[in-house]
Amino acid sequence: MNDITYEFFSSGMGSYTGLAVFVLLLGILAMTCPVSAAELNDSTIPPPDIDPYGTVRSWNGDPIENATVRAMDGGLTVAENTTSSSGAYNLILPPGTYEIVASAENYTSSSLIIDVDEPLEVNFELAYPNSFYGTVHDTSGAPLENVIIEVRDQMGTTIAENYTDSAGRYMVNYGRYFDEHPGIIQADLTLMAFNDDLFTETYNILMGPGESSRVDFEMEYLTSIGGTVRGQKTLPSGIPVTILLEGENRTGYTDRYGNFYFELREDEVPLVRGIRVDAYGYHPWSSDLTLQPGDDISLNIILNERALLTVNVTSSGGEPVERAIISFAGMEGCTGEDGSVKLAVDTGELTVHVSHPLYAPENRTIEVYEGENSLSIELIRLGLPVEVRGVVVDGGTPLEGAEVVLIRCSRDTHRADVDV
Repeated sequence: MNDITYEFFSSGMGSYTGLAVFVLLLGILAMTCPVSAAELNDSTIPPPDIDPYGTVRSWNGDPIENATVRAMDGGLTVAENTTSSSGAYNLILPPGTYEIVASAENYTSSSLIIDVDEPLEVNFELAYPNSFYGTVHDTSGAPLENVIIEVRDQMGTTIAENYTDSAGRYMVNYGRYFDEHPGIIQADLTLMAFNDDLFTETYNILMGPGESSRVDFEMEYLTSIGGTVRGQKTLPSGIPVTILLEGENRTGYTDRYGNFYFELREDEVPLVRGIRVDAYGYHPWSSDLTLQPGDDISLNIILNERALLTVNVTSSGGEPVERAIISFAGMEGCTGEDGSVKLAVDTGELTVHVSHPLYAPENRTIEVYEGENSLSIELIRLGLPVEVRGVVVDGGTPLEGAEVVLIRCSRDTHRADVDV
């Protein structure tokens, strides 16, 4: 290329000087940087490289020095770097889609698939081998602190446990299982998150030695309704208690002490309209309910009996029979030490069945009226086994192989010597 020199003359022709300079500059550019219109639109000219960057830290938040960060394309490493003492790294990459892999000694590796088309921050948090880690939050996304995280084996034995921190984060190490079971290549583990105020959440996960897995929990607040159901003069069991929900009801039954308990999920809470108890022998009872998620409602429900029936059970000798079962109208009661039980019943005709393992059963049909009613039943003790022993002789000589037929027996044991 030829060198081009030019001079500027200062004279009376100042108005032409600027134009001459402009023309000379255009000429210089045309000779030194020739670019065609096609070249200006050529998409094969690569764009400039882009700088993905970020940090590598442990799940506990500590920076990891000398961690390796690789950019993979089709299984091949196209860029690689190591982290500084602060855990920082950067990679120089042309635009494209890559798998970015972070690894470090004594940690399990982690990877992300990203599209690189502008400078992008990509941070990694690595976990220890043989660990579960993650976050626990409620349905609104708020972190939950002090949630218990447990790892259990197939037998339900707790291997390890930990608690979530104020950010809802946890990490729990189950390496003890593989230490106690050498040679095992896979463990069927149960990961549980629970708290008194939350519904328990569980995952069953197959894990191998040295692996780690991130498991995030979304937990619902536990709303509960419980209490006792009693009569004015009776303590019933097996009483149906119904929670009234919009569109669907839920029924449970009281235990032998009259207790009941329901748990409701958050999406069920707005549907609750009330509670109802409608049982044989009692006047119906109901109440409206309005709940908020997380409520713990305790109710003491007192029912009014329609009629009362006191059943007294004695033996033929007049002794009270304890633990006799009184069955009536699909219900049951049990006598106490004094041989009696007080029952709530409906008015009208009622058939009562009384049973006890040591006595013959009895049935009675009675007419029940409003207020107090009573029924006395005497049970006959079942006959006890009777042992008959004796000797068969012939002229004083014991006779072998003789046939002995029991014709009549009594409550007493007899010894019979038979001379044939």
